[in-house]
Amino acid sequence: MQRSMMPGLLQPVTVRRLLAACPWARGLTKRLVTGPNWSDVAPVVDALVGRGLSVRVVWLQVDSRSTDQARWCRDQYVAVIDQIAARQLADTVDLEINLATIGLLVRDGERETVDNARQLAARARELGVRLTCNTSHPWLAGKTLRIIDQIRQDFPEVGYVLEAALKRSESDCLASADARVALRKGMDHRRPGQALFASRHDVDLSYVRCLRLLMEGSGRPEVVSSDPVMLEIAQELAAHTNRGIDDFEFIMPYGIRRTEQERMADLGHRVRVSLPFGEATSDYLVKQWRIHGLLVMMRAWLSRR
Repeated sequence: MQRSMMPGLLQPVTVRRLLAACPWARGLTKRLVTGPNWSDVAPVVDALVGRGLSVRVVWLQVDSRSTDQARWCRDQYVAVIDQIAARQLADTVDLEINLATIGLLVRDGERETVDNARQLAARARELGVRLTCNTSHPWLAGKTLRIIDQIRQDFPEVGYVLEAALKRSESDCLASADARVALRKGMDHRRPGQALFASRHDVDLSYVRCLRLLMEGSGRPEVVSSDPVMLEIAQELAAHTNRGIDDFEFIMPYGIRRTEQERMADLGHRVRVSLPFGEATSDYLVKQWRIHGLLVMMRAWLSRR
Protein backbone atom coordinates (compact mmCIF):
# COMPACT_ATOMS: atom_id res chain seq x y z
CA MET A 1 0.00 0.00 0.00
CA GLN A 2 1.49 3.35 -1.00
CA ARG A 3 2.06 6.18 1.46
CA SER A 4 -0.13 8.48 -0.65
CA MET A 5 -3.15 6.28 0.11
CA MET A 6 -2.71 6.45 3.87
CA PRO A 7 -4.53 9.68 4.70
CA GLY A 8 -7.72 8.44 3.06
CA LEU A 9 -7.67 5.00 4.64
CA LEU A 10 -6.38 5.81 8.10
CA GLN A 11 -8.92 8.36 9.19
CA PRO A 12 -10.07 8.13 12.83
CA VAL A 13 -13.53 6.89 11.84
CA THR A 14 -11.96 4.09 9.77
CA VAL A 15 -9.67 3.08 12.60
CA ARG A 16 -12.58 3.06 15.06
CA ARG A 17 -14.42 0.63 12.75
CA LEU A 18 -11.27 -1.47 12.51
CA LEU A 19 -10.85 -1.60 16.29
CA ALA A 20 -14.47 -2.67 16.73
CA ALA A 21 -14.35 -5.33 13.98
CA CYS A 22 -10.89 -6.87 14.27
CA PRO A 23 -9.73 -8.72 17.43
CA TRP A 24 -6.12 -8.40 16.32
CA ALA A 25 -6.47 -4.61 16.17
CA ARG A 26 -7.92 -4.55 19.67
CA GLY A 27 -4.93 -6.57 20.82
CA LEU A 28 -2.59 -4.04 19.21
CA THR A 29 -4.40 -1.23 20.99
CA LYS A 30 -3.80 -2.91 24.35
CA ARG A 31 -0.12 -3.18 23.46
CA LEU A 32 0.22 0.52 22.56
CA VAL A 33 -2.25 2.28 24.89
CA THR A 34 -2.46 1.51 28.60
CA GLY A 35 -6.19 2.17 29.01
CA PRO A 36 -8.73 4.98 29.44
CA ASN A 37 -7.99 6.02 33.03
CA TRP A 38 -5.09 6.94 35.32
CA SER A 39 -5.70 3.75 37.27
CA ASP A 40 -4.67 1.87 34.11
CA VAL A 41 -1.48 3.93 33.82
CA ALA A 42 -0.14 3.75 37.38
CA PRO A 43 0.98 0.09 37.45
CA VAL A 44 2.59 0.41 34.01
CA VAL A 45 4.49 3.49 35.16
CA ASP A 46 5.75 1.57 38.19
CA ALA A 47 6.89 -1.33 36.00
CA LEU A 48 8.76 0.92 33.55
CA VAL A 49 10.47 2.91 36.29
CA GLY A 50 11.40 -0.37 37.95
CA ARG A 51 13.24 -1.35 34.75
CA GLY A 52 15.35 1.82 34.80
CA LEU A 53 13.25 3.81 32.33
CA SER A 54 11.70 7.25 32.62
CA VAL A 55 8.14 7.97 31.47
CA ARG A 56 6.27 10.71 29.61
CA VAL A 57 2.55 10.42 30.36
CA VAL A 58 0.34 11.42 27.40
CA TRP A 59 -3.41 11.86 27.93
CA LEU A 60 -5.42 11.02 24.79
CA GLN A 61 -8.40 13.38 24.83
CA VAL A 62 -10.49 14.92 22.05
CA ASP A 63 -9.86 18.58 21.21
CA SER A 64 -11.84 21.11 23.23
CA ARG A 65 -14.37 23.22 21.36
CA SER A 66 -15.58 25.37 24.24
CA THR A 67 -14.12 27.27 27.17
CA ASP A 68 -15.84 25.00 29.66
CA GLN A 69 -14.42 21.89 28.00
CA ALA A 70 -10.93 23.44 27.89
CA ARG A 71 -11.08 24.21 31.62
CA TRP A 72 -12.31 20.71 32.39
CA CYS A 73 -9.31 19.30 30.50
CA ARG A 74 -7.02 21.67 32.39
CA ASP A 75 -8.37 20.29 35.67
CA GLN A 76 -7.77 16.73 34.47
CA TYR A 77 -4.14 17.59 33.74
CA VAL A 78 -3.84 19.09 37.23
CA ALA A 79 -5.08 15.79 38.65
CA VAL A 80 -2.38 13.89 36.72
CA ILE A 81 0.32 16.29 37.94
CA ASP A 82 -0.89 15.72 41.50
CA GLN A 83 -0.85 11.95 41.01
CA ILE A 84 2.73 12.00 39.70
CA ALA A 85 3.86 14.06 42.68
CA ALA A 86 1.85 12.02 45.20
CA ARG A 87 3.56 8.84 43.99
CA GLN A 88 6.96 10.56 44.36
CA LEU A 89 7.75 10.05 40.69
CA ALA A 90 8.54 13.61 39.63
CA ASP A 91 12.21 12.73 39.01
CA THR A 92 11.36 10.06 36.45
CA VAL A 93 7.83 10.84 35.17
CA ASP A 94 6.71 13.95 33.32
CA LEU A 95 3.57 15.06 31.48
CA GLU A 96 2.85 16.10 27.91
CA ILE A 97 -0.07 18.50 27.48
CA ASN A 98 -1.94 18.92 24.21
CA LEU A 99 -2.74 22.61 23.74
CA ALA A 100 -5.72 21.67 21.58
CA THR A 101 -7.39 20.23 24.67
CA ILE A 102 -7.03 23.42 26.73
CA GLY A 103 -8.26 26.02 24.26
CA LEU A 104 -6.15 26.17 21.09
CA LEU A 105 -9.15 25.52 18.83
CA VAL A 106 -11.69 27.52 20.83
CA ARG A 107 -12.82 30.65 19.01
CA ASP A 108 -10.59 33.54 20.16
CA GLY A 109 -9.06 31.00 22.53
CA GLU A 110 -5.41 32.04 22.53
CA ARG A 111 -5.69 33.89 25.85
CA GLU A 112 -7.65 30.97 27.34
CA THR A 113 -4.95 28.54 26.21
CA VAL A 114 -2.16 30.67 27.69
CA ASP A 115 -4.00 31.11 31.00
CA ASN A 116 -4.75 27.38 31.31
CA ALA A 117 -1.19 26.41 30.40
CA ARG A 118 0.26 28.87 32.90
CA GLN A 119 -1.90 27.42 35.66
CA LEU A 120 -0.61 23.96 34.75
CA ALA A 121 2.99 25.17 34.60
CA ALA A 122 2.63 26.83 38.01
CA ARG A 123 1.23 23.67 39.57
CA ALA A 124 3.92 21.56 37.92
CA ARG A 125 6.68 23.86 39.16
CA GLU A 126 5.25 23.79 42.68
CA LEU A 127 5.34 19.99 42.72
CA GLY A 128 8.54 19.55 40.70
CA VAL A 129 6.85 17.88 37.71
CA ARG A 130 8.15 18.60 34.21
CA LEU A 131 5.76 19.71 31.44
CA THR A 132 6.05 19.48 27.65
CA CYS A 133 3.62 21.26 25.31
CA ASN A 134 2.36 19.67 22.13
CA THR A 135 -0.52 20.06 19.71
CA SER A 136 -2.50 17.55 17.68
CA HIS A 137 -2.59 20.14 14.87
CA PRO A 138 0.95 20.79 13.59
CA TRP A 139 -0.41 22.96 10.76
CA LEU A 140 -1.05 25.52 13.54
CA ALA A 141 2.66 25.59 14.35
CA GLY A 142 2.91 29.38 14.18
CA LYS A 143 0.05 29.94 16.62
CA THR A 144 1.27 27.13 18.85
CA LEU A 145 4.79 28.52 19.12
CA ARG A 146 3.43 32.01 19.79
CA ILE A 147 1.47 30.60 22.73
CA ILE A 148 4.47 28.62 23.97
CA ASP A 149 6.64 31.76 23.86
CA GLN A 150 4.13 33.49 26.15
CA ILE A 151 4.10 30.54 28.55
CA ARG A 152 7.89 30.32 28.68
CA GLN A 153 8.29 33.99 29.59
CA ASP A 154 7.38 32.98 33.15
CA PHE A 155 8.07 29.25 32.91
CA PRO A 156 11.21 28.74 30.79
CA GLU A 157 11.48 25.14 32.00
CA VAL A 158 8.44 24.14 29.95
CA GLY A 159 9.47 22.15 26.87
CA TYR A 160 7.72 21.70 23.56
CA VAL A 161 7.51 19.47 20.50
CA LEU A 162 8.70 20.30 16.98
CA GLU A 163 8.10 18.17 13.88
CA ALA A 164 10.79 17.73 11.23
CA ALA A 165 8.15 17.09 8.56
CA LEU A 166 7.30 20.80 8.58
CA LYS A 167 9.62 22.85 6.38
CA ARG A 168 9.60 25.68 8.90
CA SER A 169 11.01 23.50 11.69
CA GLU A 170 14.66 24.06 10.82
CA SER A 171 14.31 27.79 11.51
CA ASP A 172 12.19 26.99 14.59
CA CYS A 173 14.98 24.74 15.91
CA LEU A 174 17.51 27.51 15.33
CA ALA A 175 15.32 29.88 17.36
CA SER A 176 14.88 27.20 20.05
CA ALA A 177 18.55 26.48 20.65
CA ASP A 178 18.29 27.33 24.36
CA ALA A 179 15.05 25.42 25.05
CA ARG A 180 14.09 21.84 25.87
CA VAL A 181 12.75 20.62 22.54
CA ALA A 182 11.33 17.20 21.74
CA LEU A 183 12.05 16.63 18.07
CA ARG A 184 9.97 14.07 16.22
CA LYS A 185 9.64 13.31 12.54
CA GLY A 186 5.95 14.15 12.34
CA MET A 187 3.01 12.27 10.95
CA ASP A 188 0.97 12.55 7.79
CA HIS A 189 -1.21 15.59 8.59
CA ARG A 190 -1.54 16.84 5.03
CA ARG A 191 -3.82 19.82 4.52
CA PRO A 192 -4.09 22.37 1.69
CA GLY A 193 -1.41 25.02 1.91
CA GLN A 194 0.84 23.12 4.29
CA ALA A 195 4.58 23.44 3.81
CA LEU A 196 5.57 19.82 4.36
CA PHE A 197 8.34 17.68 2.98
CA ALA A 198 6.95 15.32 0.38
CA SER A 199 8.94 12.15 1.02
CA ARG A 200 10.07 10.12 4.00
CA HIS A 201 13.67 10.56 2.87
CA ASP A 202 13.32 14.36 2.92
CA VAL A 203 11.76 14.18 6.39
CA ASP A 204 14.71 12.08 7.59
CA LEU A 205 17.16 14.63 6.23
CA SER A 206 15.22 17.45 7.86
CA TYR A 207 15.26 15.54 11.15
CA VAL A 208 19.05 15.27 11.08
CA ARG A 209 19.47 18.96 10.22
CA CYS A 210 17.09 19.99 13.01
CA LEU A 211 18.71 17.66 15.52
CA ARG A 212 22.15 19.02 14.69
CA LEU A 213 20.96 22.56 15.45
CA LEU A 214 19.50 21.46 18.77
CA MET A 215 22.61 19.52 19.73
CA GLU A 216 24.77 22.56 18.91
CA GLY A 217 22.58 24.81 21.07
CA SER A 218 22.51 25.30 24.82
CA GLY A 219 19.14 23.65 25.45
CA ARG A 220 18.24 20.02 26.07
CA PRO A 221 17.31 18.02 22.95
CA GLU A 222 14.87 15.12 23.22
CA VAL A 223 15.20 12.60 20.41
CA VAL A 224 11.69 11.32 19.76
CA SER A 225 12.25 8.23 17.61
CA SER A 226 12.40 4.46 17.59
CA ASP A 227 14.26 4.48 14.25
CA PRO A 228 17.62 2.74 14.87
CA VAL A 229 19.32 4.92 12.26
CA MET A 230 18.18 8.10 13.99
CA LEU A 231 19.17 6.75 17.39
CA GLU A 232 22.67 6.11 16.10
CA ILE A 233 22.89 9.52 14.40
CA ALA A 234 21.75 11.22 17.61
CA GLN A 235 24.55 9.58 19.57
CA GLU A 236 27.09 10.61 16.93
CA LEU A 237 25.84 14.21 16.93
CA ALA A 238 25.97 14.30 20.73
CA ALA A 239 29.59 13.13 20.68
CA HIS A 240 30.47 15.60 17.91
CA THR A 241 29.00 18.52 19.89
CA ASN A 242 30.61 17.38 23.17
CA ARG A 243 27.31 16.61 24.87
CA GLY A 244 27.52 14.28 27.80
CA ILE A 245 25.20 11.33 28.20
CA ASP A 246 23.06 13.36 30.62
CA ASP A 247 22.71 16.36 28.28
CA PHE A 248 20.03 14.86 26.03
CA GLU A 249 17.52 12.04 26.14
CA PHE A 250 15.56 9.63 23.99
CA ILE A 251 11.77 9.47 23.85
CA MET A 252 10.45 6.15 22.56
CA PRO A 253 6.83 4.96 22.21
CA TYR A 254 5.32 2.50 24.63
CA GLY A 255 4.99 -1.03 23.29
CA ILE A 256 7.58 -0.68 20.50
CA ARG A 257 11.19 -1.95 20.62
CA ARG A 258 11.05 -2.64 24.34
CA THR A 259 14.35 -4.52 24.34
CA GLU A 260 16.08 -1.60 22.64
CA GLN A 261 14.69 0.81 25.24
CA GLU A 262 16.19 -1.23 28.05
CA ARG A 263 19.47 -1.71 26.16
CA MET A 264 19.86 2.05 25.71
CA ALA A 265 19.04 2.64 29.37
CA ASP A 266 21.62 0.03 30.39
CA LEU A 267 24.21 2.01 28.42
CA GLY A 268 23.47 4.98 30.67
CA HIS A 269 21.21 6.98 28.37
CA ARG A 270 18.07 8.64 29.72
CA VAL A 271 15.31 6.79 27.90
CA ARG A 272 11.80 8.11 28.44
CA VAL A 273 8.86 5.97 27.32
CA SER A 274 5.93 7.92 25.86
CA LEU A 275 3.00 6.31 27.67
CA PRO A 276 -0.48 7.12 26.32
CA PHE A 277 -3.77 6.63 28.09
CA GLY A 278 -7.27 7.93 27.49
CA GLU A 279 -10.28 7.47 25.26
CA ALA A 280 -9.13 9.15 22.01
CA THR A 281 -7.33 5.97 20.95
CA SER A 282 -8.25 5.98 17.27
CA ASP A 283 -6.69 9.41 16.67
CA TYR A 284 -3.49 8.24 18.33
CA LEU A 285 -3.32 5.13 16.16
CA VAL A 286 -3.83 7.24 13.04
CA LYS A 287 -0.70 9.17 14.02
CA GLN A 288 1.10 5.86 14.54
CA TRP A 289 0.17 4.50 11.09
CA ARG A 290 3.81 3.71 10.38
CA ILE A 291 3.51 0.72 12.72
CA HIS A 292 3.67 -2.24 10.35
CA GLY A 293 1.43 -4.47 12.43
CA LEU A 294 -1.47 -2.04 12.15
CA LEU A 295 -1.02 -1.77 8.40
CA VAL A 296 -1.02 -5.53 7.94
CA MET A 297 -4.20 -5.91 9.95
CA MET A 298 -5.88 -3.03 8.14
CA ARG A 299 -5.06 -4.51 4.73
CA ALA A 300 -6.55 -7.84 5.78
CA TRP A 301 -9.63 -6.19 7.24
CA LEU A 302 -10.24 -3.91 4.25
CA SER A 303 -9.86 -6.81 1.82
CA ARG A 304 -12.85 -8.50 3.47
CA ARG A 305 -15.16 -5.49 3.29
